[in-house]
Amino acid sequence: MNGHAGCRSRPRPPPPKKCIGSMTKIQTLNGSKMVKDLRVGDIVKVWKNNKIYFQPIFYIRNHGFKSILHLEIICKNNNVILTNNHLMYLKNGKLIRADCLNIGDKIKTISGYKKVTNINKIYDIPLTPCTTSGTLITDGNIIVSCWANSIENANKMSTLMPPIQKLIDSGKPINEISKIVHNYYNWFVENDKPILTNKQIMRKALILSQ
Repeated sequence: MNGHAGCRSRPRPPPPKKCIGSMTKIQTLNGSKMVKDLRVGDIVKVWKNNKIYFQPIFYIRNHGFKSILHLEIICKNNNVILTNNHLMYLKNGKLIRADCLNIGDKIKTISGYKKVTNINKIYDIPLTPCTTSGTLITDGNIIVSCWANSIENANKMSTLMPPIQKLIDSGKPINEISKIVHNYYNWFVENDKPILTNKQIMRKALILSQ
């Protein structure tokens, strides 16, 4: 008789759709930090409209996994660790999934590009630190997306960002904004819901903030 007969186990959540490995180093206002050491409110370096800016992390999503398979994208002495379908920027600015990269591909950096020299499979903890620009910059100056794993997802997040930025600009405490986002992140981003207008999203955000 099978010793496990009759036992019930809690179903494991599906793997995260897109994440950055916790050991990836990100540039902040106070030097480089591993993703696992980032906190809501930390000021990080981002890339927007071909310029460097500093923005706060307004939300960090912990997907509840201790460790899952990631891809370590290596460009000589620099690396970035991503889940298979997380997006990076090619030299021409186009987004590409991590698992579609090949050795020799040119990855966009703040000063030009770096060639992929190796790709390894490693285990790491998946996390999603979010900025309103949708980008983060690694300690090797590599630009990575922090909230898009597909064009549809990017459109949804682009719609969501103006209300979030407005809350940040209003001076609302960043931890309160993080709680607002947490309340409807899954509903808005992960599910197959229609893209809402900025006015509809702002109305929901204001209701949740009361």
